[in-house]
Amino acid sequence: MTTPNIANLSSRMKFLFSGFYMLFSPLNDGEANPICDHVNPLPLHYYRYALSKTGFQNGCVITDRIKTGSAALMWLYPLVYVFSAASLLRHRDPGSREVCRKTFSEYVRPDILCGRTIIVSALKKTPEQV
Repeated sequence: MTTPNIANLSSRMKFLFSGFYMLFSPLNDGEANPICDHVNPLPLHYYRYALSKTGFQNGCVITDRIKTGSAALMWLYPLVYVFSAASLLRHRDPGSREVCRKTFSEYVRPDILCGRTIIVSALKKTPEQV
């Protein structure tokens, strides 16, 4: 599965200042077919959840190439790390804490912070594994 990486630093900065992620501008309701290309900018943890609930496991996440605009923003890495940790790792429920730890470890990876596209590969569970 591939999807635009809204977790990269360029997209995060665009969202911070405009309210829209990269590649996801407001839809023009005056067009005959305004919904084309990518409809919903979903974060990586939503895709992980959907894959898990539909019987997939062991998802590997990579990116296709580094965006130079995001790489230029890597000086923000310490802030991203601290704010991500503060928002994701404070859960008291052990199940939620484990999910947030996995999400945090992916959202602060330099390749995710700089990558253009998210690529997730996962294996379908066999009936014996379900």
